[in-house]
Formats: sequence, C-alpha cells, structure tokens
Amino acid sequence: VVSGAKRHKLPVVVHTSTPQDVQDAVDRDIAGIEHGSMRDALPAQLVNELAAKGIRYDPTIVVLDSVYRIAQRDSAVIEDPLTRQTISANLLNKMRRWINNHDVPPAMAQIPPPKSTAAVKNLIATFKAHVPLVLGTDAGNFGTFHGAAVHREMELWQEAYKSAEDVHQV
Repeated sequence: VVSGAKRHKLPVVVHTSTPQDVQDAVDRDIAGIEHGSMRDALPAQLVNELAAKGIRYDPTIVVLDSVYRIAQRDSAVIEDPLTRQTISANLLNKMRRWINNHDVPPAMAQIPPPKSTAAVKNLIATFKAHVPLVLGTDAGNFGTFHGAAVHREMELWQEAYKSAEDVHQV
C-alpha cells in the first residue's frame, strides 16, 4: 500500500497501538502515525527516528479520556457546552442514561486516567524530541464528539505539559 501510494505521491498515515506497530510503520516510510502506542512507552530510539524522518504523530488522547470517563460513570463528557450546542438533546439524554446504567466491562473499569498512561508519556517524549505533532480525536467513539473533542484534546495536551513541568520542578 505504501509503495503504491508513493508512486501517486500520496502520503500514508497508519493507525497503530503498540511500539512494534509504530516501528513497522516507520520502517515503511509513512507520513504519519495515529494513536501511537497508548499502553506502552515508545523507546527513545524510535521517538528520535520519528523526529529525524519528520513523521507526524497524533496521540488522540481524548478517546482514552472519553472511555475512562464513561467507565467511571462520569457524564461530564456530555455536559460540555460545545457538545450540548452541537449534539441533539435526544442523543445526549440517551447517552446520559447509558453512562449511568450500563454494565462496565472489567477491562474498561481498569483503564487509568489518561494522565497516568503511556499515551501521555509518549506525547511528552515526542514533543521534547521535536516530532511534528498533529491534533486528532478519533471522534465517533463513545463520548468522543466531533468539535468538542478537538477542544478537549487541546486541554489534555495542556494538562500533560503542565504535569511534565511540575515533575521537573520538584
């Protein structure tokens, strides 16, 4: 796929989930990475390779945040003013009922807050290595709404940078 796309001068962006997925994509000379590795830290050598090759990195932390909040039965994700302006009240009411009443699968209940994940550590590592960062949301997943999710992703990046600064000041 990548070689065919290159013949037509089309960039290829790859969805990944593990450091090995990222490495495999980088080895194929792609233009961008979606999600990166959310559960495992990227090795420093791989982060440096992303930077050296100018491969764009999109961590999509907001999707983790949405899933975490839903697992905690936190309906704040649907109380966001932008969400309420852009999503029908009927859909939001259905989602509110579902958040409050659904059975949380055990694996979902174990998801940590985003700030405690490798996804945030990878965001900080790629930022520090001057990897070109792009902002995406994976909107369409549970609680990850078009529009509002972009704003939440930016907030999560700010929180990540603030946490990283606080650690370095201690």
